[in-house]
Amino acid sequence: MNLKAAIIPAIATALALAACDEDNNTIGSSLIEDQVEVVHYTASAPTGVSVRDASIQSRTIMQLLGRLSADDYGRLESEIYTQYMPAISIDATYRGEKPDSTILQLAMYSTAMTGDSLVPMGVTVHRLTSPLPSPLYSDQDLSQYVDPTPLASAVTVPSAIGLDNDSLLNLPVRYLRVKLPDSYGQSIADDYVNNPSLFNDLTSFIQKYPGLYITTTFGSGRVMRFQANSILLYYGESTFTPMAVSPEVLNDSKMSYTPAADIARLADEGQTILVGPVGYNIEMTFPAAELVDHYRENTGSLAVINAVSMSIPATEIDNQLGIRPPDYLLMVLKSQKDEFFSKNSIPDNETSFYAAFSSSTNTYSFSDMRGYISYLLDKYEITADDMEFVLMPVNVTTEDITDYYYNTTSYITDMSPYVGEPRMAKLDLPNTKITMTYSKQSLNN
Repeated sequence: MNLKAAIIPAIATALALAACDEDNNTIGSSLIEDQVEVVHYTASAPTGVSVRDASIQSRTIMQLLGRLSADDYGRLESEIYTQYMPAISIDATYRGEKPDSTILQLAMYSTAMTGDSLVPMGVTVHRLTSPLPSPLYSDQDLSQYVDPTPLASAVTVPSAIGLDNDSLLNLPVRYLRVKLPDSYGQSIADDYVNNPSLFNDLTSFIQKYPGLYITTTFGSGRVMRFQANSILLYYGESTFTPMAVSPEVLNDSKMSYTPAADIARLADEGQTILVGPVGYNIEMTFPAAELVDHYRENTGSLAVINAVSMSIPATEIDNQLGIRPPDYLLMVLKSQKDEFFSKNSIPDNETSFYAAFSSSTNTYSFSDMRGYISYLLDKYEITADDMEFVLMPVNVTTEDITDYYYNTTSYITDMSPYVGEPRMAKLDLPNTKITMTYSKQSLNN
């Protein structure tokens, strides 16, 4: 409804009346007598249930590796299947030179792990025998794509790995490095000389270098989230990166989670809990029909919705590993969840929203839901599907843009199903606060 368009005719009428009777000028009194009322309406709390989400589509370059088992959490296992994007050309300095060594390097922030950083972990690397299928899911069986003979192996203890600083985020970074056979790096170097067109055609490159399968062979005390995965060729003290994981290629963290008995009991008893990755989501019924009915019954043509918000209290689930609530939640219509990720969508504040966890208030606040109620007001009929949502942990990528006046605005550039170290939270839906604020005007002249 265009409020301005509705008010202008009323004002024009008042002006016309004033012109007919100059002695009885009611322009000022008419405007004063018009009443503008701001209403704050609090709706009923939403309802919901916890549901298992054992399969998520791979939509992120982040990769999870390791095994973790705890009585108050459960057991999480993850291994990596990944392709690589080739560099277009090799530095002329190294062209035709034999690499001294070839290294698989996985980079992680020092805080991006859960479990015991002192427990040794065995890491084994296998070749993939053919390109990965698309799309990829976290519970997909990809064993037929793996060469059973190991390409390389190593034992790693992240706490013993040296730290470097990320130049952009100023965060300490750890590296897991596995030495690959010299023949692997030599083959890549030779192709840069003898078959350079291979690196200009991703399809052809992946046919020859389908990628790697990375798994753990022992150690069940830690999971690690890697931000980057690359192959390095060493030439003396210099290095060249011929290939790395990027958004253009397929990669998958093949994950499985078995909830602890106490976690499963919470869900079975009707507690609304979130566990990620591949743990529990919440299917929630939002009281949208109540909000729409109230608005229609209590307003006329001169009304406008100012804001709609929802604040959900959240608490940590007791555990010995320091597992915290998810950093971000996506709220998306249940009927649109799969489409949301397959189309690489970001929240539109109409049928999908997101909230960050506030450790100061212990809440997830969805502050911009006005578009959702406006969307429903335009519908002839509101159905159950219009009110059924999924709440789930997600990874969020943002970009900060600074304008001419040095004001910085953060924009979401990517959102994907959560892949990372374990997260858990219990949401208190009965004490959720949903507020709709609207303005309405009555003309008394």
